[in-house]
Amino acid sequence: MAIKNLKIEAGLVLTYKDGRTEDGKDKLKSTKFSKVKTDATDEAIYAVGMAIGAVMSKEVVRVEKDETSALVEQA
Repeated sequence: MAIKNLKIEAGLVLTYKDGRTEDGKDKLKSTKFSKVKTDATDEAIYAVGMAIGAVMSKEVVRVEKDETSALVEQA
């Protein structure tokens, strides 16, 4: 029995610095962008995340790829 990973949807989660707390630690905020093409490369998603951070004038801490997939039995 062969199992196939069927990609259903993908998204981009951007974590960035959004000021400081009262004790001087970085305050982090995350924003999710959905409707990313399921065949988008990791490099393309990273580049878009960094570009969004630049437009927002925020220091990007992390770019995540959020995927949902289904495991289906292949006939």
